Amino acid sequence: MNSTIRPCDPYQQISGKWLIRRLSPDSNPIYISDLPAKRDEVVLVHAMGSEAANVHLGTPKQIKKILNDLQHRNARWLRAAAKNIAKLIKREWKEYAT
Repeated sequence: MNSTIRPCDPYQQISGKWLIRRLSPDSNPIYISDLPAKRDEVVLVHAMGSEAANVHLGTPKQIKKILNDLQHRNARWLRAAAKNIAKLIKREWKEYAT
């Protein structure tokens, strides 16, 4: 089985059952304005999702649990979750900016 290999991240830590990583807009950003005029954002987002999924290959014992979880979700769960988190981030940004 293939697995992912990641370099050590000095900002990564484990707290209980949580893996905490930095989430920063300036950490390897992709600027839409830097992309060519003729582009396909769907392909870009798919590639980003594939890379995020690849991270889980580093924990083979979890793959079966992940697949089981996905089988019990409806087809639109990710879209709904993304819309929800976008609303939360926008609200938090407004609170922060005031």
